Amino acid sequence: MKKLWNWSEVITVLRTAQAKRVYLPGNGNLIPPLEAAIQEHAAELSGMQCWQLLSLGGGWDKEDVYPHVRIVTPFIGPTVRNLVNAGRADFIPMHLSLVSKLFEKEWIPDVVFLHTSLPDSSGRVTPGLDAGLSIGPFRQAKAQGKIVIAVMNGRMPHFSITPLMCERMEAGCPIHTHEIDYAIEIDEPLHEHSMGEIDEISFQIGKQIALRIENGSTIQLGIGSIPNAVLAALTEHEDLGVHSEMLSDGLVQLLDSGVVTGRQKTLLRSMVVVGFVLGTRSLYDIVEDERFAFLPQSWINDPRVIARNRRMVSVNSALAVSLEGDVCASSIGTMKYSGVGGARDFALGADMSDEGWPVIALPSTYDSGGERKSRICAVLPRGAHVTSSGDTVQNVVTEFGSASLKGRTIRQRAAAMIRLAHPDFQDGLLEEARALHGLQTLSLAEGDCAFAPAA
Repeated sequence: MKKLWNWSEVITVLRTAQAKRVYLPGNGNLIPPLEAAIQEHAAELSGMQCWQLLSLGGGWDKEDVYPHVRIVTPFIGPTVRNLVNAGRADFIPMHLSLVSKLFEKEWIPDVVFLHTSLPDSSGRVTPGLDAGLSIGPFRQAKAQGKIVIAVMNGRMPHFSITPLMCERMEAGCPIHTHEIDYAIEIDEPLHEHSMGEIDEISFQIGKQIALRIENGSTIQLGIGSIPNAVLAALTEHEDLGVHSEMLSDGLVQLLDSGVVTGRQKTLLRSMVVVGFVLGTRSLYDIVEDERFAFLPQSWINDPRVIARNRRMVSVNSALAVSLEGDVCASSIGTMKYSGVGGARDFALGADMSDEGWPVIALPSTYDSGGERKSRICAVLPRGAHVTSSGDTVQNVVTEFGSASLKGRTIRQRAAAMIRLAHPDFQDGLLEEARALHGLQTLSLAEGDCAFAPAA
């Protein structure tokens, strides 16, 4: 391992290697001074693609950057959304469980950057707040003889490294320094991301979901105000477990209060299984605890693995849902908004789980230029990406109730979904359903067997 002393030396390595494909950590694991250095020298690195999951750093939209260096991502962050929709950055639609496979053949990186802890006494580092994501590109870079550069941060947690003999892997995703080609040390604050306040509608939805979650369940929660509202409503539960692609601050209180113990988990009992974390310092301060098992995303998001958790509950958000149950969570019509993520992975896994419960949760309406519109649609808008199809989605929740779609006919689904919509849109949706789906005699009462009103 050769030590680098400044960012100019890092840029020299990239230039000398003629790197055209570079992996950059994203989410809370991003490295602002590295991104700034690449942007400053963009013209010298012309033709380089930077692969990053959820870009949260700024500067990629500068006119002297994007003609030379392009972001490539499977999950669009707010700072590159306009670039993607303008064709100045590239989007790869894919489920999170398959991301690591991308680096095996389709997108072999020339250089992989890691944002790591400092080495422990055994010379091992852990690859930061998105360890489960970064470990995949790292392994492929080593297998292909490519360059690995570690940015070792004195403020980065060093995760507990625990051999999991039953799974033939180690929690913490440890990397030995002899596997690293270059290293540069920094002492920089970690990126923090607040989930914001829980609004009234999110609170209502979160409360409904929490009432359905049984003690002893294992939970997965996506990102956003609704998943955070669910966590806030679980304070009276007992012995919950966690198997989730990511975690945010809402989990801290449940851990501190003893709600999350994992004692009834059927896979890695008593361990909080996670791939990456995104939140504030209060979350980052606890993840070194031996209860946390940071593991590769390809394993965590494998539906077959998820299904091994009894009473697996999966809660993810959406932008729109059709009357047949098709879900769009990654675009607004033709405009690319976010990405597929792990929603479908966990929906499948929870559905296969013994007593599992997969949920898509969303507010019934949204504001568009001062006009209220319905998120429950007769059909998804033109160009909308089907994140999860209706044959995968089993349960939908809005502030007006919940609908169980499993085993239901199109008529029953349509009736139940219309009853989830805001009352101002129900008549219009009923007319559309009768016209578009050939359901001329459709009655909302037909959804009774599938629909449960809000408590």
